[in-house]
Amino acid sequence: DWGVVFEMAANACNDPSVLDQWRNYCQIPGIFMGGVSNCSHPASAGILLAFRWLVQQKLVQLNLLNKYDWFILTRADELYLCDHYNFLEMNSNHVLLPTGEYYDGWSDRHVVATSSVFMRAINLTTELVCKPQYWFRLLQQLGSDFNLERIQKMMWAQLNLNVSEFPRSMFTVKRSQDPTRWSQGQIHLDVARFDLKLKYPDEYTAAMKHCQVTSVSNALQKIQQYDWQPEDIVPN
Repeated sequence: DWGVVFEMAANACNDPSVLDQWRNYCQIPGIFMGGVSNCSHPASAGILLAFRWLVQQKLVQLNLLNKYDWFILTRADELYLCDHYNFLEMNSNHVLLPTGEYYDGWSDRHVVATSSVFMRAINLTTELVCKPQYWFRLLQQLGSDFNLERIQKMMWAQLNLNVSEFPRSMFTVKRSQDPTRWSQGQIHLDVARFDLKLKYPDEYTAAMKHCQVTSVSNALQKIQQYDWQPEDIVPN
């Protein structure tokens, strides 16, 4: 029951009046609270909201915000065909996302931002549990089925967070035996030799186009030949 994490987040609000109010979101049509017991929302988007809160806590606990300029929230099942787009050339005041996979909102699978913007972008869980009356009323007024992508786009707009997009160099894969809530994966010769399937074919098409490669095997061969050497760093 990932509602345990929501309870932790609510307790961190230091406001006894909001402790259980976040459970009212289960009354909103949609799937963004999936993974919370006794909630009618299917799938697992609520787990992703729980992850964001846990990541946020770790960033503060380990004092990482003062050590790094940029953060990337991503997935372990993304296969890269070429280098990540150079986001240092983009607007550092925006949340940066790869193109595609919108689902009527903003994709949640890969988020890039400077430290201050990043903390605001992943602060959705804290916002939802600490200001339940505000967000619940707004969701009711909007009157739509909400997935995590729609929740993210709506809340970022309300929080005055702007988004810029960059070309996609990665796509999501899965093994045949991997459990999944949505896509069962599509067989494709390019990745079948690695016992993988394309989880979202549009990602694959976009990455192949941007990276200008003819096959995954050719791309991986180039990556394996990448001659990377660590630099000598003189300690302070």
